[in-house]
Amino acid sequence: MCVQRVFVNREVFEQLERLVEDRQPSRDPQLLVSVNGHVFFCSPDAGVAVGKVALNTLQRKTGEFMLNQSVSVAPFNAGPEVALASITLRLDLLTKVCVSRIPAD
Repeated sequence: MCVQRVFVNREVFEQLERLVEDRQPSRDPQLLVSVNGHVFFCSPDAGVAVGKVALNTLQRKTGEFMLNQSVSVAPFNAGPEVALASITLRLDLLTKVCVSRIPAD
């Protein structure tokens, strides 16, 4: 689970998708969005009402969002003026752990 992920209704997600140029298909539907200037991954969730954004407590505190506050949500476009400050890599090890058993004396 990504801490920096927010959720919107599938209908809203599809509207946001149409605004993104050169959208690459993905198994994990997600977009980068700006919520009042704060950038998050965004995914669709049927449990979120149309016109609402699901944020967790940490996101609300960091962004200083109030419950039921109106916010602006738009696709985030990292143009050439945005420098890469950090990167996160996700690694999956596909090898089994080797356990050697040495008999005790």
